[in-house]
Amino acid sequence: MNLAVLQILSLICGTGVLWFYARRFFYRSFQTDRKTVLDMLHFGKYIFGTNVFSALGRSADQFITAGLISADVGPGSIILQTSSAAADSILNAGIIEARNGGTIVLNANVTNNVSAHLDVSGGSRITQNAIRIAAIEAGSKA
Repeated sequence: MNLAVLQILSLICGTGVLWFYARRFFYRSFQTDRKTVLDMLHFGKYIFGTNVFSALGRSADQFITAGLISADVGPGSIILQTSSAAADSILNAGIIEARNGGTIVLNANVTNNVSAHLDVSGGSRITQNAIRIAAIEAGSKA
């Protein structure tokens, strides 16, 4: 027997059993009650809030740079690290640079935008700790 046919038969049987046990709770007419409508709207704000914070939490593992991150003082260093191991956990749309003896330590995957770049000058260094640095080419999508 095909799996799809089995699932359809199970759905039909389950609907029949549900109707048999729930038929005494069905209303013959539909009436609105102001208190019931207000209670439903009151409960809806919790559902809406849950969905908003869920959407915010989905992208909380990304760090997006749009300006300049510069380690400009030696022997100081800046460590870029996120909690995610995703390929685009740091999206660089600006400049990440180390100069004048400063050090940038990359502990997360970095994806550079078309105009973004990593710069090193003046006895400085960028340390890449077992991560991937990728570039987005012009006309492509991340």
